[in-house]
Amino acid sequence: MRTLPRDTAVSRLGNERGLALLAALLAVALLTLVVLESADFVGVHQHLARRSSNAIAARLLARSAAHAAEAVLIADAEENPQFTTQAGLWARPWLGIPVGRGSIGFVIEDQGGKLDLNRAGEGKYRKALELLFESLEVDPGLVAGIAAWIQPPDAETAAISGEARCADLGVPCTPPGRALQSLDELLAVDGFSPEVVEKLRPYVAAHGVAGRLPVNANTAAPIVLRALGCRLSDDDEAPLEGWPNDDVPGCEEATLPLGLRSSVFRVLASGESGDVTQAVEVVVERRGKSVRRLTWRGVALGMG
Repeated sequence: MRTLPRDTAVSRLGNERGLALLAALLAVALLTLVVLESADFVGVHQHLARRSSNAIAARLLARSAAHAAEAVLIADAEENPQFTTQAGLWARPWLGIPVGRGSIGFVIEDQGGKLDLNRAGEGKYRKALELLFESLEVDPGLVAGIAAWIQPPDAETAAISGEARCADLGVPCTPPGRALQSLDELLAVDGFSPEVVEKLRPYVAAHGVAGRLPVNANTAAPIVLRALGCRLSDDDEAPLEGWPNDDVPGCEEATLPLGLRSSVFRVLASGESGDVTQAVEVVVERRGKSVRRLTWRGVALGMG
């Protein structure tokens, strides 16, 4: 039997031990990597689960905030049933209210002091809208586009089809033939951009409530009242507690009826849980001491 020299045998043994050590180190490194990856996966999974849980909680809190806003509107009606003024409960900002581990907040916007775009087809009202648009440096010709957009087909002759109304607008479209449900629907009408809609938002509404509600002189901006024929300056706002009657100074020749209370309100409600915030927009009609929802939709943060 052939034997290796002692030096050669020791060298080979050393190489084998080195390879075994290297293999062991690689195994330990791989095992460590697997453990770290598993820990990261568990951490990510826990983060996603926590965020999902927060999203559900925030959504429920936003709904609760909307309900709270409706309760405030009812309380406001009980406190002052005859008038809607800027001193009312509805006009206060209700923000950062702690609820459990989260918080809620809401802002209520009166719609009664704005001009209703869904009356764009009426003679005097259309003129008032055109004057308002012109004052805001918005093309008054867009009012005619709104009127065509919401005009229902002729029930007797069916002569006014959706295609015909689109031809009048000069753009491919599918007119709904019904009242606008929100100002955001204006983006489907030719000539309206997000910038134009935001410029109009403080002064016009699109709630689609049947009937001809008077403009609330207590909450209307001077630019709105001037569009109705009132002789006012930008400083001629209603007193905080409202006018004592509808004989508003400077509005003796108003082209449309004025009132002192509002029936329609827009609620922007939000709920926050952890690092997640959810928001909803609700438009409601207040009838006496009850509230009826007209629209309900989720909105992106910022709630414009």
